[in-house]
Amino acid sequence: MTKLSVKRKKKIHKRIELYIFVENYRMILHLWNSKNEGKLAVLGQHLREPIKNKQRFSWHSHQKSRYYNTT
Repeated sequence: MTKLSVKRKKKIHKRIELYIFVENYRMILHLWNSKNEGKLAVLGQHLREPIKNKQRFSWHSHQKSRYYNTT
């Protein structure tokens, strides 16, 4: 049972990492399309920091629901 749970934990962790990567990639594309270089530089700082807080980008509420509620 312990081996299974460890495998499952790793799988979930990988999924979360992939999700965060995709989320960051989307945000980079979004900022790149808006051609806001200042925001892009700030985003680079955020990506270098350890990902702990979900509120690292000041998005509008409708954008948050679109990005965080995707399954």
